[in-house]
Amino acid sequence: MDEIPRRTFCSFAAASAVLAAGCGSTVSTTDRRATSENGVVVTTRRELESAFDDLSSGDTVYISAENAPYRTTEWLDIDADDVSVTGPGVRTLVKPEDGANVGGFRVGHHRECRNIDIRGVGYHGNPAGQDASADRLHGIAVRDASDVTIADNRISGTHPRRHGDGGSGISVSRACTGVRIFANRISDYGDRGIQLGGSRHAVFGNTVMAGLDRPVSCDLWYPDGTNRTARGVSVFGNLLGDSFEGSLVGVA
Repeated sequence: MDEIPRRTFCSFAAASAVLAAGCGSTVSTTDRRATSENGVVVTTRRELESAFDDLSSGDTVYISAENAPYRTTEWLDIDADDVSVTGPGVRTLVKPEDGANVGGFRVGHHRECRNIDIRGVGYHGNPAGQDASADRLHGIAVRDASDVTIADNRISGTHPRRHGDGGSGISVSRACTGVRIFANRISDYGDRGIQLGGSRHAVFGNTVMAGLDRPVSCDLWYPDGTNRTARGVSVFGNLLGDSFEGSLVGVA
């Protein structure tokens, strides 16, 4: 029988279940489809990119598994309030096209937004088809937002694989507050699994394995030496391990 990697860490999952109940539990594929009947259901790459280009406050986007993977040519930006994005839990639902130096989803990249929910989405990067000079092609990047839930997603293969400006699974900047990250599965990430700036975040019930640097980092570090350290963060009930550099959980 294979041994659990020496650096694998697991804390009490029961505690995460309690907090998950307070933040909203994950939902089944059937429930996701039902809740998206009044929103936009996308079944092609063109429909997907168009839906994010035209997002308005209150929109719901359901990304169907019908034609997955969707080979995107641009970031999928959320810059409106009260937006929900859901998927069927397919591991490779979104994957950048060859030659497209983009990551997955960006929240609040062009303007501040609030009350965003991303669930059941699978993102797989494309390191072999992206330029070596590209940087920070994260799976989900939250830049300027509050009250954000990122749950039950699968993220892997983020590009590039280097520390500081590499691709992390989930990245939350210093302008963000109230981000809840739970029940996600992140693996083979290029920098950190989950990295955090800002304040009042919760990270629990995630599985983060087999990446370059820390599975969970309560800071954002840049090659110019600037560190952005998060404040008031709760990290518990995660399964973490098999990272190449750094501690399992750390603060700069």
